[in-house]
Amino acid sequence: MVVHSGRYKIKVVKLLIVLPVMFFLYQQIKVTDVDVTDVEMTPLAAKQTRSRYIIYHCGGRFGLCGGWSDRVMGILMTYLISLATNRKFGIEMTSPPCNLTSYVTPNLVDWYSVVDEVAHLGHTASKGFHNLYKNANLVLRAKTVDFDKWLRHDVTYITSNLDYVDSLKTNSRYIDGPLSWMRDMTTDQVFAKAYKDIFQLSPSLNRSLTGFISKARPNSDYQLICAHIRVSEFGHRATTLDDVELIWNFLGQYSDVMRYKVFVTSDSEDIRNNAKILFPGQIIDTGMSVYDMDDTVLGCQGLENAVYDHHVLMTCDVLVLTFSGDGRLAAYVRGTSEGLFCVVGHRLTECSPSELKTLYRGHG
Repeated sequence: MVVHSGRYKIKVVKLLIVLPVMFFLYQQIKVTDVDVTDVEMTPLAAKQTRSRYIIYHCGGRFGLCGGWSDRVMGILMTYLISLATNRKFGIEMTSPPCNLTSYVTPNLVDWYSVVDEVAHLGHTASKGFHNLYKNANLVLRAKTVDFDKWLRHDVTYITSNLDYVDSLKTNSRYIDGPLSWMRDMTTDQVFAKAYKDIFQLSPSLNRSLTGFISKARPNSDYQLICAHIRVSEFGHRATTLDDVELIWNFLGQYSDVMRYKVFVTSDSEDIRNNAKILFPGQIIDTGMSVYDMDDTVLGCQGLENAVYDHHVLMTCDVLVLTFSGDGRLAAYVRGTSEGLFCVVGHRLTECSPSELKTLYRGHG
């Protein structure tokens, strides 16, 4: 038998050229190209009518899931995907290792019982894990992705911290169906509704907040003036000393001790201590110190403080924001432009919840 070695070599060379190109094109168009960790714990179940689940997961195999606002963002986006795909929604947070329901509890959506329900499935259900933390690719993909095809398992676990709302609103597969209620809402209104569907303060924190508000507004003549000052960002997002001075000067106009109480929350103890010095007769403080949520010893205290401060900010008559997801989400749930001010580009200006994402140029 004669082997045409020259022709064979040409075919091999062509194949070696074409295969990488084809693989590249496949990577560009495949639905699951979102840098996901997808681990099949058990075989995919046969097609049937049993319940499917989607769980926001923080801790364990994925490591980082961010601060409170990152977690809330991931929780809210996972909830929207659950509505889009008709899956039961749950929250599983093991980092820090404390009970989330000590701080927030289910409101209209029973996300707590769903986690127990999944635990009882054992190995009868297939499980998929998707780490989307800081994955901006899915922000774009959400405009067209078919989540039902992508999320193939009975139980899907997701870690995420970015905002897919605008993208989901352009995905005709869902905005013309299960997410049609979002169509005429601004992004901040979607967040506010989703947050109120999912969360309410735990009874103990709600009692604390009620006591705090009674001190902040001892009668109807008082207003609560608030500032959220985050100083840990870098680059163009950083809050400078001049920015802080702008805020102090702004708060100074509310100097009538018989009309205004002042609340300042920050990731800096120095900022909080300065507020106490500058507004000694008006300052009202939670009495909580700044703790890192990732601290293995004090993480639960950090989580409690973050949740509590977040809900205080939702009640403010005047609210000043710097670059921070916590402040933005609080402003969304607060739900009004009245008395809302933003430090942007080293200027303090009036702003509205609907423009915060653009003003602060973030996916979150």
